[in-house]
Amino acid sequence: EGSVTFESNGIFVFVRGKKIRFFWPGLSDIAGYRGMFQDFFRALRSGEAPAFNLDLAKRDVELIEAVYESIKRKQL
Repeated sequence: EGSVTFESNGIFVFVRGKKIRFFWPGLSDIAGYRGMFQDFFRALRSGEAPAFNLDLAKRDVELIEAVYESIKRKQL
């Protein structure tokens, strides 16, 4: 019984249960580059596709641009 709360950038973790704990995992990879590079090198070694690719990046940018355009037109 309890809950775990992750701050969106991974700066801290709050655990509430029989005890209340607060963790600071650290800021060594706040932007997430380590994980992206690990996945990229894993894909190179194994020959498998990386988890993130140009098509997904393009989709994300198009979504963000559509949100901004919708806000400009007040259609959100």
